[in-house]
Amino acid sequence: MSRNQPISGLCEWVYDLVAQNEAVRAKASAYLLSTYFQDKDQTELLTRVGLDAADDEPPPPSDDVRTPGRRPATVRRIIRDNALSRLIKTLHDHTCQICGTRLLLPHGPYAEGAHIRPLGSPHDGHDVAGNLLCLCPNDHVLFDLGALTIRDDLAVIDRLTGESRGPLRTIAGHDIDPQYLAYHRKIF
Repeated sequence: MSRNQPISGLCEWVYDLVAQNEAVRAKASAYLLSTYFQDKDQTELLTRVGLDAADDEPPPPSDDVRTPGRRPATVRRIIRDNALSRLIKTLHDHTCQICGTRLLLPHGPYAEGAHIRPLGSPHDGHDVAGNLLCLCPNDHVLFDLGALTIRDDLAVIDRLTGESRGPLRTIAGHDIDPQYLAYHRKIF
């Protein structure tokens, strides 16, 4: 948009793509919010343009089934670089760097991009490749909550038993920054 300087909105095929594809709409919205509206109330902006995720009213419960109620909520979340996380997971073929598990689901392989130094306050980690790991869901939780830690020599340590779980699996093109490992060890 900056390069082409549109005068009156999106061309028809782009509008159709954004209007009909929720994933494209979400990516476009996230990009616009992070690029042009970082210091604004993003939830309010989305609500004003009709892109809020307001749930429809649930149907009234029948006598034998109780449907949970719903209420609106406002959440401020960090907009992380999903493309970077996808790149790291692709480099590792969606295989956990700690245990070597590769989960295969009906839609394809699944792994999680785990930040070594968390992004949010008070940690203020960076969304960079050297601060990311490709982990299975179980090891992601164990790492995030301090049950696992990684030494500078990339040995994975089970903090509950003190035993080594072996070396962190590495791959050319993805270097782990030791400063993030040191921070993770410090907070746990």
